[in-house]
Amino acid sequence: PEGPAHDVQETTRYGVHAMEVLINELMHHGADRRRLRAKAFGASDAIRHVVLSREVQRRNADFIRDFLAVEGIVL
Repeated sequence: PEGPAHDVQETTRYGVHAMEVLINELMHHGADRRRLRAKAFGASDAIRHVVLSREVQRRNADFIRDFLAVEGIVL
């Protein structure tokens, strides 16, 4: 959910900033924020061979739940 703090250009790929960019772009194309429905991907076992993947999965899942709850977006 978060990226390297030192790389400002990379921060748009992570967490809250990335989600706001995505949501704003959707609204720019006519989406209504009140009607958004989420489909979450990012907490899967797709990278089992990476030792730290379980921690990444947990942090991604926590971020997804927290972000959607704060924004009032249905999962």
